[in-house]
Amino acid sequence: MLFSVDLIFLHFILFNRLFEIYYSWVMIMKHVKMMVLEHCPHCRKAFEYIDELKQENMLYRNVEIEVIDEVKDEAKTRGYDYWYVPAFFVNNQKIHEGVPSKESIQAVLEEAIS
Repeated sequence: MLFSVDLIFLHFILFNRLFEIYYSWVMIMKHVKMMVLEHCPHCRKAFEYIDELKQENMLYRNVEIEVIDEVKDEAKTRGYDYWYVPAFFVNNQKIHEGVPSKESIQAVLEEAIS
């Protein structure tokens, strides 16, 4: 009995890993930019939500986010309409700006994989 449970668990792990590999090859992610400030507490919270959501949903793990510090990389922020950080743009369309929630960050990640 123990052998069959271990075998089922092994198949489950293998299936999940193959599913993750398949989606990393097949899915073409949209370009995500995140405007931040170095000492911004809301930006730190957004990073926490991103990490948490990537642990919960394997599809989010393949989303690459270009993090742009608006002080250090001011030139990269030109042409983007926002007042508050963090600000997220997916394919140059603003999806979120300001104080993050887990739901708003999830919306950014969903837009990136859609």
